[in-house]
Amino acid sequence: MQFMKDLLLGYKMKKIIQLGLGNIGIEVIRQFLKLDPVVKSDFKYKAVMDSKNCIFKKNCLDDKDLRKLIDLKLSGKLDMSKYQHEKKKLIDSFGRKTIIVDVTASDETYPVILECLKNSGSAVLANKKLLAGEQKRFDVLKNASDSFDRIKFECSVGAGLPIIYSLKSLIKTNDKIKEIRGCFSGTLGYVFSELENGKKFSEIVRKAKDLGYTEPDPREDLSGKDVARKALILARLSGKKLELSDVKIDNLVPEKLRKCTVEEFLNNLSDFDKVFEKRIWKALVKDKRMRYTALVSETRASAGVIKADKYSEIGSLKGTLNMCVIRTRRYDNPLIIQGPGAGVKVTADGVLRNILEFKTSRF
Repeated sequence: MQFMKDLLLGYKMKKIIQLGLGNIGIEVIRQFLKLDPVVKSDFKYKAVMDSKNCIFKKNCLDDKDLRKLIDLKLSGKLDMSKYQHEKKKLIDSFGRKTIIVDVTASDETYPVILECLKNSGSAVLANKKLLAGEQKRFDVLKNASDSFDRIKFECSVGAGLPIIYSLKSLIKTNDKIKEIRGCFSGTLGYVFSELENGKKFSEIVRKAKDLGYTEPDPREDLSGKDVARKALILARLSGKKLELSDVKIDNLVPEKLRKCTVEEFLNNLSDFDKVFEKRIWKALVKDKRMRYTALVSETRASAGVIKADKYSEIGSLKGTLNMCVIRTRRYDNPLIIQGPGAGVKVTADGVLRNILEFKTSRF
């Protein structure tokens, strides 16, 4: 009888292979460890890999192994290089019960994801670069995953908000997307809210960096490229064929500070405080609010600053909150999705929910 139970459990078991062990990767594992045992029973971690190394056990990593893995990573003592020779063997084992979880920020994971999909596996992506790279790669991933049925990527736009799910559902039911407008950067939302409160641009950026809202180089956020990638993903899901170069981007980094070091950038940013103060007050005196938004229309995609009406959906948004406003043939009075769209815990929660959705999947 026990043999039959073990056999059935092995048949049902989904095996997770996680790519990336940065802040989000660690938090995904932490939240996985806290799951109810019944919920967790259909999943096991088979391996954790990065760009060079991997660590795994033949019979999967148990909770004790995962806790030790986190402790070693945080202490700087983690060495996964001894498992390097096993990496190909692990990739060769991909199958229908494999779930690749990509929490990196690298486009180098593409071949591994594709190999998993070709072998009937599934994937969960928090990595925007795979979906916002070349159009042909996007198309290959779509075709290899049965029109994205075997790829979940809710966290690629709006962290844990159900934006991708809602958009895919609208498209599947043959609704026509007219326009998508959204604030998809908690960092830029924070910057503009603080500017409205009379704070200096240079001080806001420094504080945002200290709070962990920005990338190590805040110009990654201020350049608007991250928002542009999200706009591109939504545009492609809506059926448009576009490259990132087709997306018009409003770069908030002063041109003179785009090629210097991070330290030089931060030290000289105060030279531009008056410029941003003038822009924000020009909007405020007209009862407008400056917001950095992504736009996907029937003809184009863009990422940039708009002057929104004070009491509009976008204009009333505060702080790091994200919002997506979708207008379709059925929803001319728009569908609005709003909530936390930034932060390690929120993103990790979204990744984990995507993983658990495969529990009842036919794949």
